Amino acid sequence: MNLSDSVRFDTCSWINLVNCGLLETVLEFLKGQKAIVGAVQIEMNGLYRELFDALQSASRCGLCDSEVDPEELQEFVRAENIGQGEAHSILACRNQDICFVCDDRRARQVAERVIGKDKVIGSIGILCSLLATGVLNIEETLRCLDEMMKSGGFLPTMDEDYWRRCEAGEARLKQ
Repeated sequence: MNLSDSVRFDTCSWINLVNCGLLETVLEFLKGQKAIVGAVQIEMNGLYRELFDALQSASRCGLCDSEVDPEELQEFVRAENIGQGEAHSILACRNQDICFVCDDRRARQVAERVIGKDKVIGSIGILCSLLATGVLNIEETLRCLDEMMKSGGFLPTMDEDYWRRCEAGEARLKQ
């Protein structure tokens, strides 16, 4: 994933980034178009939806206008055993030069197969990228990860060596 790539966020990654206070930093960091699909907007509620609405009003994030056939979407959900928001996002990214930000393991595996490994990243990869570019330091990164997990985010535990490799620009940024 490149900073200039357009991205579509899944609900879980959006929530994780909000919960650690990094969503707006990430939106500034990414230079391409940032959006969610309609199914993700429907899944959002409360604070997460209010924040999306405010960011959309300020033109910092948008609602993807990609058309996905409803029958194809339902078949994809059934065949791949993933949620509506994830499925809609993957189908919206398919055949486009768009990256998918997702924290659900199953959906990430499907997305890697459908849109390509180089077009899928999660919150861990975002944190690694922020660390590698100096936007965050290791302590801030670990605090953000801790906040995500305390708030219910299901993320893998990465050892300190991984974060040091991120900081040095040597880690794989595809987590």
